[in-house]
Amino acid sequence: MRILLLLAIAILTVGCATNNQQWKAVEKTDPFNDSAPLLVTTGHYASGDSVVTRHMKLYLVVRKDEDKLSVGVMSGGRFPVPVGAVQIRVDDHNTWNISPSETPDYAIPDSNYWAGTSGYPQSDEVSKTQAQMMENVSRATSPFTLAGGEKAAEIIKQMAGGKKVIYRATMIGQPSSTIGEASIDQSFIDSLSKIGINPSNL
Repeated sequence: MRILLLLAIAILTVGCATNNQQWKAVEKTDPFNDSAPLLVTTGHYASGDSVVTRHMKLYLVVRKDEDKLSVGVMSGGRFPVPVGAVQIRVDDHNTWNISPSETPDYAIPDSNYWAGTSGYPQSDEVSKTQAQMMENVSRATSPFTLAGGEKAAEIIKQMAGGKKVIYRATMIGQPSSTIGEASIDQSFIDSLSKIGINPSNL
C-alpha cells in the first residue's frame, strides 16, 4: 500500500518536458548487468552525443534492446521517479494509452533477484508468488512505461510521419500531469537510423 501511495505522489508531482531540442541516439549502459539499450530521446539540452534530462520531468523515448523495440515515456535526472500510466498522441491520430503492465520484461529491474531471498525455506508456490509480486512492484515503480511489439511499431511509424507528439502521465481518479510536447523533425529520423530502425520496415 505504501508503494502505491508513493507512486501516486510521484505521478502527481512529476511534469512533462516541453522543448524543441533535437532528438538524439544514445546508449544507456546498466553498470550491474552490462545491458546497453539504445535510446532515441530528447532532453533539456544536448551534451556532445548525449542529452541532459531533469529530475521530475518526463521524456518521450524509443528504445531498442538488441532486436526488440519499445516506445513510451521515461523519467529524467540522476534519480528517476516512477512514471505510471501514460498517454501519447501524434498529430491528430487517436490517443495511445500505455500502462505500466505493458512495459516489456527487459525494460524493468530484474525482479527475479528478490525471489527466495528471505533466508527461510520456501515452497515453489511461495517463491513464484513472491517473484510475481516483486515483478508487479518493479513495473509499477519503473522509470520507464513502454509499449512493445506491434503497438510500438505503429506508434513509431506514426511519429516518423508526424510533426508533433504530445504526452502525459495519467492515474485513475487523480489529476493528470502537465502535457509535454516534442516536435518531430529530421533529427528523429536520423536518430532512429543510427540505432538501426527504419520505420518503413516496421
